[in-house]
Amino acid sequence: MLVSIARHAGSEPGLDTQFAVCFDGRFRNELEASGAAVHCLGAVRARNPFGVRRARRVLAGILDLEEIDVVICHSSWPLAIFGAAVKSSGRRLVLWQHAPNGGASWLEGWARQSRPELVIFNSEYTARTAKGIHASARRAVLHCPVTLHAVSDHLSASERAAVRADFDTRPDDVVIVQVSRLEEWKGHALHLHALSRMRDVDGWVCWMVGGAQRPAEERFFEKLRTLHSSGDRGSRSIPRTARRRSASPRGSGYSLPAKHQGRGFRHYLRRGAVRRVARRCDGPWRCD
Repeated sequence: MLVSIARHAGSEPGLDTQFAVCFDGRFRNELEASGAAVHCLGAVRARNPFGVRRARRVLAGILDLEEIDVVICHSSWPLAIFGAAVKSSGRRLVLWQHAPNGGASWLEGWARQSRPELVIFNSEYTARTAKGIHASARRAVLHCPVTLHAVSDHLSASERAAVRADFDTRPDDVVIVQVSRLEEWKGHALHLHALSRMRDVDGWVCWMVGGAQRPAEERFFEKLRTLHSSGDRGSRSIPRTARRRSASPRGSGYSLPAKHQGRGFRHYLRRGAVRRVARRCDGPWRCD
């Protein structure tokens, strides 16, 4: 979402958007590639108070130099770490909540010490989980659209056909896409179970975009693989298109055919059979 905001920053005259990150990686690289101003505050761990203090000083220095009116913290972690520094600078503070409130955790308690003027929620459900939290702040629910123009304008008919062919998707197939982290509460199992009821219906394919990045996601992926390989919940067996590696760093944990090395990981289900193939994850493809 933030990368989309960066890419379309010029669509709102008079609005200058800058970004601050704590860690290097793909997110920072994509922000910089979009032409956005990106400030690095340094790696921060809540368990290291000296690192927190150092990052706060860096942010305070940026706020002193830049003409910034509003600082938006995306989720409770940056609010807890940087909220006090923002308030001390005299800037207006906003919290953008992208996930349900975590309850009475130490992080939420820390974040509540910095009261924002406005809390933005990504859904009514998220807003309900935060009832009573930051009660004095104004509240708003914002459903962000996903803009495909930047991709589709540069995707010719031949390129579109090549993408579909690469993912074993026929030109006239209806594509159902789920783009999310590989986390259990995102609904992958329920989604696959629902699609398995359509296994006798032809003319569709489901792309599940988003590979495992954390150990918990690796375990959940294995749970999904085992569940559907066993034919549970009406699903057919999964054709093995990748073999298990004995050891792997981050990513899917599966080795891929040579032409897919270095790409993201994708799972898709066609007419009840789940397959694993790779896909590029640097932007959505228009498949309608």
